[in-house]
Amino acid sequence: MSSVLQHNDIKNLDTKYIGGKARNLHQLNSLDVRVPKWCVISANVPQEFTENLLEELRSFFGDDFEKQQYAVRSSALDEDGTQHSFAGQFESYLHVPFHQVKERIEDVWKSASSERVQNYRKQNKLAEDNRIAVIIQQMIPAEVSGVGFGADPVTGDGDTRVISAVYGLGEGLVSGALDADTFRVKGDTIKQELARKTEQFVLSDNGQGIAKVPVERDKIDIPSLSEHQVKE
Repeated sequence: MSSVLQHNDIKNLDTKYIGGKARNLHQLNSLDVRVPKWCVISANVPQEFTENLLEELRSFFGDDFEKQQYAVRSSALDEDGTQHSFAGQFESYLHVPFHQVKERIEDVWKSASSERVQNYRKQNKLAEDNRIAVIIQQMIPAEVSGVGFGADPVTGDGDTRVISAVYGLGEGLVSGALDADTFRVKGDTIKQELARKTEQFVLSDNGQGIAKVPVERDKIDIPSLSEHQVKE
């Protein structure tokens, strides 16, 4: 069986080996949500890198694989679950050129055995488990990124959708480094709480990794998303 699983192959696999993030991405694909192209290295694949694994990745991402940039993301077996999120515990990398993908996959594998992860498991009375799946996903040049909730996470209102958004990459939002705009949608009504967005995370000038840069002055105090984008 192939080591690199395409999202449309996962339905034929026991999903317990692809981890929470990959399961969620697969569910988005099944709902016809537009998701940047991705695949996953299952957690039951031996953590010994082979040329065959790289060849599968080259084939999956196509003839221009070297021109693309990638996110190399953790997907631990019990990550993003209903009880424990493991938020910030494992390593993930953005804007990775293909020639660094191998190294970054190995770094994600190593992070599953890190001291902080083992402490997290002990604190939450979880069994030791160093297995981890790894997602490799195309990066897209994001103008605005965010997090969407199908229900209001504060009030629990199931009729309210909530979006938090920042300029640039979502790293600034999920890390808590940047303040975000918040949009609450209920029926046809949109309520917005705007942040003063002075900085954003973007691809660094050298084309590898990310950097924090100023936001254009005329965009600082306006909504990061239009009404049409919020409703979409």
